[in-house]
Amino acid sequence: PRLLRKVYYLIKFYRFFIYLAQLLLTSLCVLKIKCGMWDRRKEKMAIEGDEPEKEVPINITYGYSRDHRPDLKQFVLDLIVSGDGDIPLFLRVADGNQSDKAVFGKIAKEYKSMVTFDTMIIGDSALYTENNLLLMGEIKWLSRVPLTIKEAQRLINESQTEELIKSTIEGYSWLEVENNYAGVKQRWLIVESEKAKVSDLKKLDEKIEKEKEKTNKEIAKIRQQGFDSEQKVIEKINELQNKLRYHKLENINISQYPAKKKAKTTENVDALASSLRVSKISYEITAIIEPNLEIIESLKKRSGRFILATNQLEKSELSSDDILIKYKEQQAPSAGV
Repeated sequence: PRLLRKVYYLIKFYRFFIYLAQLLLTSLCVLKIKCGMWDRRKEKMAIEGDEPEKEVPINITYGYSRDHRPDLKQFVLDLIVSGDGDIPLFLRVADGNQSDKAVFGKIAKEYKSMVTFDTMIIGDSALYTENNLLLMGEIKWLSRVPLTIKEAQRLINESQTEELIKSTIEGYSWLEVENNYAGVKQRWLIVESEKAKVSDLKKLDEKIEKEKEKTNKEIAKIRQQGFDSEQKVIEKINELQNKLRYHKLENINISQYPAKKKAKTTENVDALASSLRVSKISYEITAIIEPNLEIIESLKKRSGRFILATNQLEKSELSSDDILIKYKEQQAPSAGV
């Protein structure tokens, strides 16, 4: 297939692309094109048909598919483009199951070894890991902070709306704090987007209502089941309670009544007598499904918020608004890939 032939020659002439990138970098400086910001992007290319017959230095295999085609094998293109004009500057072909977090720092370091001027790597939250930050010790970077980090969660939840400063970008406000994650001194920008907040709150309301409907159905299923003892009913209710994120069960009441069971036709008298016995007991369960206000209020406060981080400490070189502007610029879709 045509695509596979392209992959083969792309890998075969990998060094050519390195020299081409160096030529482009030189041209940028000569032509005075802005070359201080770089956006690290990743594209996954799906493969239809047979794999190349010749041995290649990458593994075309199954991995996470952004195109929602897990049935197709793929390979990865790691691409760095300029912040001014999205000019491709660095290209790396990798395995189809490559982990973003495991390689971002190495890619940034490899790219930095090719240039002699100051540059900044801009990426999403996969860039922000302890190992990557340590690897990029000599590189300026700007990244989104994953909210799995406890300190990030605390700041998102505790920052008051009154503390936020209106951005020059319409619909945004922010609060800047200092941080020392992974032993790297950096600036964190807590950002709130009005548009994202409205969208997040709408999605949250939908999730709350969906969970309430599902919980009512689950309680109805438990009523229809037979149990050997009341303790097993309580265990089932507790199992349901532990699955709830936005609600909790209050005023739970359990009462029992014998389950009716039809006699089975059989020639064996002992078996007939046994079939007439009540083997299990049914229980009437009532409960009030109350919203978990503490969790819901926390999620509402978090709506529309995210954190950006950079190790560029000089505000004269990169202001708080510039942090947001540069990050938003890298979110533009990759063209021509």
